[in-house]
Amino acid sequence: MLSLHRNIAHSKVIMAHPLYYVIDIIFALVLIIILHHDYKVKSVGSRYEKAFRLLINWVIFFCVQDAVWGYCASDAVTDDMPLFISSSVFHLSTVTTTFFWLYYILDYLSDRIRYRKALLWVDGIIVLLQVILIVVNFRSPIIFSVSQGAYLPAYLRPLAFLNQYIVYLAICVITFICMLAANGKRREKYATVFVFTLAPVFSGVFQLLYPDGPFYAIGYFLGCFIIHIYVVSKDRNELQRLKAAREMKEQVKLSNTDELTGLWNRRFYETNL
Repeated sequence: MLSLHRNIAHSKVIMAHPLYYVIDIIFALVLIIILHHDYKVKSVGSRYEKAFRLLINWVIFFCVQDAVWGYCASDAVTDDMPLFISSSVFHLSTVTTTFFWLYYILDYLSDRIRYRKALLWVDGIIVLLQVILIVVNFRSPIIFSVSQGAYLPAYLRPLAFLNQYIVYLAICVITFICMLAANGKRREKYATVFVFTLAPVFSGVFQLLYPDGPFYAIGYFLGCFIIHIYVVSKDRNELQRLKAAREMKEQVKLSNTDELTGLWNRRFYETNL
């Protein structure tokens, strides 16, 4: 839910909180630091990290555009057009975020998910529907309108928000089923991914209850942070441990074999006999 709208019955305008865009900028900066670190160590990363980096890149963009919206929704901007443009970008970016969210989940659960491409195509169609709604909204206010610095919801705005929650609920079902089917450490990882998928759902609920705060950005940030700490970093550490063990084993083998013949050398027999 956007943080500026007019309560028509009471003629009340709810303004964005003064810290709205400051919080967004802080989230963007923290995610940039995480992304920079991931790019530095990606040589020892898992194959899932590419999809995760794509998600972080998009969430950074979302936080930046949400900060712009928060600024336009404040007293600092009196012109209606910046708020209208930023609101249009907001509606599009919320649904587009679901695509990158789904892409990462399907990539991480690829060995357990059938029809991966079909699911992405369905989500792509939902994003396209949102684009159509936004384009039409420029000519006729079917999602929202802006008047005198106020964001006014229109009759199809629930559909614009329903588009994203359909995808998030589908992701929750997919990850929950995979979590129940797994066991051991894999179940723990899938449970973490399941919590990760709940973050944008709960953030949307809080956005409805407290429309003057950037709860979408908070949910996206928390989801990415959880995955970075409890999934990506753990996978990377596990790969580093396995790589170090293989290198140690190879060094021991080389030190106990002859370079020319490849047969066991004197050191091997002295150590093992």
